[in-house]
Amino acid sequence: MQGLLLLLATLWALLAEAQEGPGRVAYPSLVEGSVLLSDAAQPDGRHLPPNQPLAPGSRLQLSPGARLELSQGSSSWRAEGPAQIELSALDDLSSQTQLRRGRLDVRVRRFEAGERLEIDTPNLAVLVQQAGAYRFDVDPDSGQTRVTVTLGSLVAYGEQGQALTLPAGLQWTFQGRQLGQTGRPVVPRIDAFDQWTQGRQQLEDQSLSARYVPRDLIGYQQLDGWGEWHNDPSLGPVWYPQLNNPDWAPYRYGQWQWIEPWGWTWVDEAPWGFAPFHYGRWVVSSRGWGWVPGRYERRPSYSPALVGFIGQPQRGGPGHHRQPGVPWVPLAPGEHGRPGTPVGPRPGSTPPGRDRPGTDSGYAHQNRPGGMTQQPQSGGPGWQRPSGSVNDPIPMPKPFIQVQPGQAGQASPSPTRPSVGSEGGGPSLAPQPALSPPAQPWPRPNTSGQVTAVPNTAPRTEQERQERAQAQQREQLQRLQPNAVLLERQRQEQQQWQQHQWQLQQQQQLLQQQQQQQQQQQQWQWQRQQQAEQERQRQEAQQREQWQREQAQREQQLQVQQQLQRQQQERAQFERQQQERLQQERQHQAQQAPQLITQPPTFQQLRAPGAGREGGPGLRPQQGPGSAPVGTPVGPRPTPSAPNTQ
Repeated sequence: MQGLLLLLATLWALLAEAQEGPGRVAYPSLVEGSVLLSDAAQPDGRHLPPNQPLAPGSRLQLSPGARLELSQGSSSWRAEGPAQIELSALDDLSSQTQLRRGRLDVRVRRFEAGERLEIDTPNLAVLVQQAGAYRFDVDPDSGQTRVTVTLGSLVAYGEQGQALTLPAGLQWTFQGRQLGQTGRPVVPRIDAFDQWTQGRQQLEDQSLSARYVPRDLIGYQQLDGWGEWHNDPSLGPVWYPQLNNPDWAPYRYGQWQWIEPWGWTWVDEAPWGFAPFHYGRWVVSSRGWGWVPGRYERRPSYSPALVGFIGQPQRGGPGHHRQPGVPWVPLAPGEHGRPGTPVGPRPGSTPPGRDRPGTDSGYAHQNRPGGMTQQPQSGGPGWQRPSGSVNDPIPMPKPFIQVQPGQAGQASPSPTRPSVGSEGGGPSLAPQPALSPPAQPWPRPNTSGQVTAVPNTAPRTEQERQERAQAQQREQLQRLQPNAVLLERQRQEQQQWQQHQWQLQQQQQLLQQQQQQQQQQQQWQWQRQQQAEQERQRQEAQQREQWQREQAQREQQLQVQQQLQRQQQERAQFERQQQERLQQERQHQAQQAPQLITQPPTFQQLRAPGAGREGGPGLRPQQGPGSAPVGTPVGPRPTPSAPNTQ
């Protein structure tokens, strides 16, 4: 029984959300360069204005070099042109995006159970399995799609149902629609686009406003540097914008646009004007207007405008009305709009305090000076950044304001969906605003209206109350029986998906182990190569030293040989000189000997001084026995021997 009641409650919540529109939207937090926005109503495209909520069916075209940052609550999308992106589907639990060209970086901060995040390219479809960082590069000219998984895990699907799990740390390049790969996965390299996305992610991680609001609240990053946070004992964190215009009030400077599937949507012109106008409530204190984000039981739910209309907004498409033709006031904590307003309360998305509709006396801010707005204005405070701000907010483009001719200073909230039909008064196909019930307009404050008696149909006894409750339960069961079968099928599919995801995790762990083993083996092989290289260098050094020693020995031997040769040459030269002198002396003696024989000494020579002396010229005076005959030439005398002393 409890399971059936839980199933009925879930179905009731799903039906309520389906009537109000999805509680999640895409928000362009940064636009650099030329970015064109188009949809089914305006296929020609226009420049993407700031604070423009992007609904399913929105198409974005980035010029070369342009950059775009989108926020979808728990995920951030960053693209670089030339690129073509289309939001095919977007609701509370699913997101489908088509990337037809360009670069796209997706950072998923939190991935809930049962959530589906799909990225489609001309080659393949990719499903995100868990939180992480992913990048997609699509080149339709070459027919290739490059998928990079920095953190997390993906599953890629081909045209024929082929599936391939892509773990973290690698990059794949696919060719064709059958998951054909051009090569083996490689380790990705960081380029300029990665550096830009990392810088933007770092700014988002360091946001000061994330301390006061959940990160699923879209647009919280823009609050940094444009105001101050204060804690209120009863309301919790309150953010006060820095203003220099005393006439400023929430939901005054901007324009109304008709955006499917929500209807009338407020688009503010402030650089920070997204989160405070689609979440939370507004209060007035001594500091001025302050925004109360509130506390959330689950993911914050997007609302097109949180205002209370003083009367009934005009019905009809945007081709008939430029904006709601009745005054409005910002909702205070605990208030929600009367029937006929663009948005009603959502479970778990209201600030603290019990929701109460506006009473006959009006809303809390209705009687405050300047709290009520009849006509949107433009050109408010100018939005100059406060001096001395230590927080660097994420930059936003300048506000885009259309001014009608002859109405200077007033914004022209041009509709986003014009009437479709012939110029000759054909039928208008513009969507009607989803305002319910189509009753009479609510009376303005301080006016009296005719009161009609209402019959009392409440049950009078306990039995009647039980019978009516049982009849309502039977009616709800009959109405929701097909949905119960659908939910049971979804539950089984969810179990199968969880089991499949567990198998994928096991495969990923096994793949990681294999990668670690491969890395260890590669490390071991690298170490062996390093050791072999060192041994080779050592052997080469030894051989070089030995060659140097041998070369020195050869040089030394060569020097010794050269010295011996010089000595031999000097000895041979000395011997030749000695022989030449001896030969010259012999020739000289040979020349002297004939003169002594042919020319005997004269008397004067004999009597010349020194004649007869030892060693002098001449003949011996006497000739003893054994002496040479007269006329015999006297040769050199022998050296006298030492006297014999014996």
